Amino acid sequence: MLRNRVVLVAAALACRDFAGVASLTLASLYLQKAHGQSTGQAGFIVGAMMLVGVVINPLCVAVSPG
Repeated sequence: MLRNRVVLVAAALACRDFAGVASLTLASLYLQKAHGQSTGQAGFIVGAMMLVGVVINPLCVAVSPG
């Protein structure tokens, strides 16, 4: 019973991570096609978004109770 639950949670988290990576790819394509950004500009914007996440996530963990 516990093994099945662990597998289900792992599968759900894997799908979530896959969707996160896909959304970053689509964000880059959206910036290029809809807003006319160059590949360098779109990459810089998406990279900046990821860098903000790298900085904010540990701060949120430090502030959270637990």
